[in-house]
Amino acid sequence: MNKNLDGFVIIDSLIAIILITLGILFYIECDQSINNGIKRAENHLIESRKKYENNLK
Repeated sequence: MNKNLDGFVIIDSLIAIILITLGILFYIECDQSINNGIKRAENHLIESRKKYENNLK
């Protein structure tokens, strides 16, 4: 292959790896954020239910 094309292929491959890595990191961050929100909502629901059940007694 031509030396210029070899450089282009290497740069193109590095850019692809960087984009894939950024996509994975973004997915992980979003997943953690969503899971934290679900846990907070679940805890709030449990506390609200306990208060409601205590008021009925």
